Amino acid sequence: MGIEAIEKRPTRRSIYHNPSAKSYQAPFTKDHSVALQSFYASLPDYAPTRLVPLPSLAAELGVRSIYIKAETSRLGLPSFKLLGASWAVRQAIIQFAKLPLSSSLDDLRAAVKQHRIKLCAATDGNHGRSVAFMGRLLHVQEVKVFVPRGLDEKIIASIVDEGADVVIADGDYDFTVKTSHRFAEETEGFMLIEAVAYEGYEDIPRWAVEGYTTMFREIDAQLLIHAKLQKKEQHLSMVIAPVGVGSLSQAILSYYKAPYKKCVPPLVVAVEPDTAATLHRSLKAEESLSISTSPTIMAGLECGTLSSIAWPLLKDGVDISTTISDWECHQAIEYMKQHGVGAGPCGGAALAGLRRLASDPANKGILNRDSVVVCLCTEGTRPYTLPTPVDGEQLSLVNALMVLHMTPSIQPGWSMEKIPVSAVLNYVAQWLEYRDVDVSWVDYGTPNAALIAKLPGVYETESSGKGKSLLLICEIPSTTDREALEFYTSLSAAALAVAQLKASSEGTRGDVKLAVIPSVANFESVFHSLGNPSAGLLVDTTAGLDIFTVRVGTNFEFSRAVKQSVRSALGRDVVMRQAVPIPGSALEVLRRNNVHAMVLGLLGGKLVDDQSDEETEHMMARALIQIGKDWCC
Repeated sequence: MGIEAIEKRPTRRSIYHNPSAKSYQAPFTKDHSVALQSFYASLPDYAPTRLVPLPSLAAELGVRSIYIKAETSRLGLPSFKLLGASWAVRQAIIQFAKLPLSSSLDDLRAAVKQHRIKLCAATDGNHGRSVAFMGRLLHVQEVKVFVPRGLDEKIIASIVDEGADVVIADGDYDFTVKTSHRFAEETEGFMLIEAVAYEGYEDIPRWAVEGYTTMFREIDAQLLIHAKLQKKEQHLSMVIAPVGVGSLSQAILSYYKAPYKKCVPPLVVAVEPDTAATLHRSLKAEESLSISTSPTIMAGLECGTLSSIAWPLLKDGVDISTTISDWECHQAIEYMKQHGVGAGPCGGAALAGLRRLASDPANKGILNRDSVVVCLCTEGTRPYTLPTPVDGEQLSLVNALMVLHMTPSIQPGWSMEKIPVSAVLNYVAQWLEYRDVDVSWVDYGTPNAALIAKLPGVYETESSGKGKSLLLICEIPSTTDREALEFYTSLSAAALAVAQLKASSEGTRGDVKLAVIPSVANFESVFHSLGNPSAGLLVDTTAGLDIFTVRVGTNFEFSRAVKQSVRSALGRDVVMRQAVPIPGSALEVLRRNNVHAMVLGLLGGKLVDDQSDEETEHMMARALIQIGKDWCC
């Protein structure tokens, strides 16, 4: 009973292509290159960053050249972000203090002192550190940097080391941006420095984008040098960059697809984490979306909303958009390390995106022997948690969860309710997003955090009507190690079923949702955030070998459907018994809201000693897949 019984190959989120982007021209912008170059030259220790060739990778992929633009040490900071933050701070002070455009650093310092200017920013890493750096350089008396809840302590420490006061916001990055904006509006003397634009706040982000273009002027000059050394043409044909709020990609389009450019522009490839695919989903939806993100080692890319001034360029100008897993990013970091480039997770994203693009047979012909590719490595080395592969080829989901359970980050005897959001749930979110299943959170970062996977229905037409909906529930144990290990079979089976239903060509007319909830949670609030499902199924391997039904009134339709689906999937009957809901439990909440509820036990699994957890996982998943198809269609 192998993996092939469920899915022959891991199903991946598809790569997005926009053929019309080849002819796209960005809006005209005034050329400030002379002023930019003069300003950066005045900063201490300014020098262009390296453009590192990777000839072995170019030969492997069958292209002319591959380069890494190593933004690993920019003016002493391990990121390109200082290019945008420094220019934005300069321009903002000049505008506020009504200084001439030729103002020096001393002129800026004098204005800061005279007007008692203070700085604030929101960040998930390097932008805030860059703003703090400029505050120290210009003798700003107070710099306040807001960071999202759960940001790595080492990142916070690096911001504090630049002299800033760090405030931890009670939410994700998008919430943090709103918090910093509100603080700047309500607190006298503070100037908000952001790279993300929104209605009413666009000038400073636009200046940040201008600052980023300095990187591309350096690349052009460096490619000319490489062309002379190698005595062969080096016309840039592809630029690959990571995407957070979209400002860097906006800068790429503004520069390379400017209306005054006479040469053929390079293809622009955008790369995002699987768990923060804001641009990717927006491009497919043809509108700028705000999405719920999940944790990733690429912390600087965990942004759920695009910059308002970036989106108009990105939707028409980005040629290709792809997403990558944390594991693929880690592999790219290791490869660059072997070739003399020390990168952090955001810095590894572009190279991981190139490998993803090159390995997909559907993209044949995009890269050829004449291709010259530049990957933007936007972050230098920093510590991060070693990720676990999500592709399913090295570890099945249930086995991966058990490995995570045994890692040093989760000590023996742990209780899931004692950690805000476990590494286990974060991994499940990554596993599902890799397979293009939308994930969101309720009360993220708290002991009551719940993971929600949503599989919207298809084929909903006036003639066919809307199908029934199904809510799968996995309740996290909070007591013993053994219960946690048994829980992983339930969780992996439910996640695998949702992923396969997503990949199924048949689809479902209704919708399927998976809620992974802590036993201490108020399931009532989680339940009402999901709408009103037709039926709820608690997947619980500790319940025994049977199916348990909770009857509401005289509605036996779901009970009969589940029993028939299990028989169809497994080729045999499983005993059905009646369950009595415990007050406050998920089953009791479903019963109280008139939702037909059942418990799915092991279905006769583990009856023989040599049956593995993986075999049990796939047996249960087959039953859940059949239930989903039969009930929702």
